[in-house]
This record gives sequence, structure tokens and C-alpha cells, in this order.
Amino acid sequence: MIPRMLLFSLLFLCGLQEALLSPLVRCSKNAFCAFDVPVDLRGAKETCEKYSGSLYQFNSKEELGDLTTLTRLSGKYWLQSSDETGPNCPVVSMMEGQGATVVRVPCQDQKLDGFFCQMTEYCSPLNASPGTAVNYTLETFKFGYSEVFPLGTTAEERKLGGKYPDSKHLCYDKWLKAPWKCEVMGGGCEHECDSSVPGCVCPTGLVLHRNNVSCSTGPCTECAQGSQREGDSFQCKCNKGHDLGQGGKSSVEADECKACTADQMCVSTREGHECRCRFRGFVLEEGECLNLTICKSCEHDCAKVNGEYRCVCRRDYMVSPSDPTKCTLNCTERDCRCSSSAGCECLDGYVKDNVNGTDFCTDIDECEAQRMCDHVCENFFGGYRCRCREGFQLRDNGKCVSLSEEQEEEDDGSGSPSLSVTSTGEPTSAHPASLPPYIKTGSVLGIAVFIVLVGVLLVFLLRNIFKRCATSFLCRDTDMELMGYKCQLKGSSHKQAHTLTGRT
Repeated sequence: MIPRMLLFSLLFLCGLQEALLSPLVRCSKNAFCAFDVPVDLRGAKETCEKYSGSLYQFNSKEELGDLTTLTRLSGKYWLQSSDETGPNCPVVSMMEGQGATVVRVPCQDQKLDGFFCQMTEYCSPLNASPGTAVNYTLETFKFGYSEVFPLGTTAEERKLGGKYPDSKHLCYDKWLKAPWKCEVMGGGCEHECDSSVPGCVCPTGLVLHRNNVSCSTGPCTECAQGSQREGDSFQCKCNKGHDLGQGGKSSVEADECKACTADQMCVSTREGHECRCRFRGFVLEEGECLNLTICKSCEHDCAKVNGEYRCVCRRDYMVSPSDPTKCTLNCTERDCRCSSSAGCECLDGYVKDNVNGTDFCTDIDECEAQRMCDHVCENFFGGYRCRCREGFQLRDNGKCVSLSEEQEEEDDGSGSPSLSVTSTGEPTSAHPASLPPYIKTGSVLGIAVFIVLVGVLLVFLLRNIFKRCATSFLCRDTDMELMGYKCQLKGSSHKQAHTLTGRT
């Protein structure tokens, strides 16, 4: 027990000795600052001016009480003198148990225990975050209890027990957060300040702490092949051909072939190994083999769409529904130019027309040409759409069925599936374009005439063939009468007798 108490006593005395030997400064709310440091009169004056102050001008004995609260128990402190070249200058002298008095001592060639400064510019205490403490310093001076802080004071905010400060600030009209300009106290950096950034930099083997002023070893200083920033932290990285080893710091030779998929092969190179596509016409992109063969057949252009290469068409064209390598005219208007330069070909839902010798394609209005729907027909470019009135359900072929009848069919099990309903609640059905009636009538008439002509021709040919065959058969076994002559059958002997009877 006694040795432990002795140890604590020694530590306390060592800390107290360090505090007593360190130069101290204390400032009151009236901006009076007492500097406890051995110094002569000239050094006291220069130090006050350096921190935007001047030696305190003593006026009355009533001010001694404010001054003595900032000093040690005993000592002598310089005051401002009206005649610094004279033999004697005013000082505050304090003796333990005897109070403070103003006396005069020789101005030259002696150092006193400190001096009093009157500050003209200063900062209030820094607003610290909860759970943190602030340590104030003025270059080599440490602060005792103070209510204001001279210009040039630095303040480090640190969590209790923390190894590195959370932030660092400089009193410069107001508190500036580090890093600041490199020309002023090195920007507040722990090591070096880079004016080109501007910011703090760390030597090799150390990384910049997230407070942006301190340099820490961190986990990445032990990385075998380097590190990289990821968010607010650093992670080890390895060179090409290597992977992070166990523990995430060492680098081991990578098995690059394990990354190759079934449609790839592993090829040895000077740098190591790499994956390549097995099949001709495929290219490796982002670890996947993509088929480029279709690009050779594209009528217009080829591009990567949703992870695969496809043919794409230029403006006013679209990919043909029947051939993914071809492009057809994309018509979104009533009248469009022909889709083929060789001859006027029109898209489905359009019909060829000619005005003033110019061929073009015009939309077929199925709703106007014929009755396509039971209730409502809506034409659009390239087709039409059927709608039913409220209380009806759209079926195939534009038929509208009453919902009550449909329910009865469903109850009987004979109902057919209904078509989809729009977001407005009205059932619709889009149909591809169909030809108008005048086109259908002309086609039927042409087909009918063609069939009649073919029938007449066949009848004529058959009649002629039968006539020739009958004549040939009869002339073998009968007497022939031709142009006034007769072919007659002579009994059962089948002998041919020819009787020639002339015309009278």
C-alpha cells in the first residue's frame, strides 16, 4: 500500500514541477494577461506587441487586486514605463503573506518573473462539443485559468482519453479551423503543409488522420503493396496479378484463371494470365463475352443495349419486327414516305396513295371505312382500338358483351377470357390494321372474274378434246360421210364399206 502511495506522490510532484517550469499565461475577462516567464523589460514589451497588446499601464492601487489574482504567490512583474531609458521602471512586487505593491527597479540588465499585458484583440473560449475537452496554447506558453485568449492562441479539441485531437483551431479575429494557410504557423499541420493543395501532408509510412492535421500509422502502413482511401478509412491494395492475403495486409500471387467463366479460356501472357473468349465473333467486356456477329449484318448501326449488342436504326427508322438486322420506316403520322426506295412499300396499317405523281403511304382509317367494333372504334396510326360502353366487356373481334350475360356464362363454365381494361375502367382492345371495304370488294371481284375465265377456258378445252376422241373412235368401225360422204356400220363382220355418194 505504502509503495503505491509513494509512486502516486512522485508522479504528482513530477507533473507539478513540469507545470511550474513551463511558461504560463492567464487572462481575465478585462483582457489583462499575466505572463509567468523570466524576461527583461525589452523582451516583455516585444512579447506583448507580438500578441496585439502592450505592457499594462498602472493607474491606481485599486487595480492591484485584479492583477494579483492572475499571478503566482510571489514575484516581480513588469509594467509600462513612461521613461524606459531612465534608471528605474515601475513593477508589481508580491511577497507571500504581504500583498502587492508597486515599486521601482532598474530598467536595464535584469530579468523579472514576468509581465502584465493589456490585450486589444482576443477570442472568447471555444464552443466545445459534448464529451470533449479543449487544450489552449500560445506557442510555448500554456494557459492557466483564463476567460479570454490572445491572438495566435491555438485550441485542440479532443475526446476524453483520445489519442488524436478531433479538431484544431487558431484565434485570428475568430476561431479558424485547421488546416489554414501554410504561411501562418504551418497551417496547423503536425508535419508539413502543402500550399498547392492547401493542406497537410504526411511522411512516407504515415497517413493523414481524419482531423486533417495529424499523421497516424493506421492499418495501411503495414500494407505490402500500398493502400487506397475508401470513404473515411484506408484499405490495403495489391498490384495486378496479386490478391490480399490472410489478414488483409499481405499480397499473394493471384490465381487469375479462376475468374474465367465456361465460355472463356485462360491464356498465359508476359504479365501473368488473362481470360479470353472461346468463340469467334465474341469480345470480352467487363468480364463477360458478348456476341458481335450480329453487327456485321446490321443495315444501319450496332450498339450495346442492356448488356448485349443489337442492331439499331437511325432517326425516323425502327428495327424490323421480322428481321432484327433490318430497319423499316417508323411512321408516326397520317402520311409518310414510302419505306423502300426500289418501290413504294407501306407499313402495316398504311396504304399506297398518289397525289400529283408522287407516291406516299397514308394511314387507313378502319373506323371510318367499315364497322370494326360493336360500340366505339378509335383509329390510330397503323391500327385501331375498340371500346365498350359502361356495363359491357370487350371480347374478341370487337364484340361487346353485357357484364350480366358474361357473369351467367362464367357461372355455366362456358365464358371466354376477357380482354384487359384500361386505367380509366374502360375495356379496350388494340387491333392491327385491316383493309377498308373498297379494297376487299375489288379483290373479291378480281378473283371472281379470274375464276370465271379459267372455268370457261377449261370447258372449251374439255369439249374440244372429247369431240376429237369421239370422231376418231367412230371412224375406225363405221362408214364415214364427210362433206357429203357417210360412214355406216355394216353388220357384225366389222368390215369397212365406203359408199361415196356425190352431191347433185
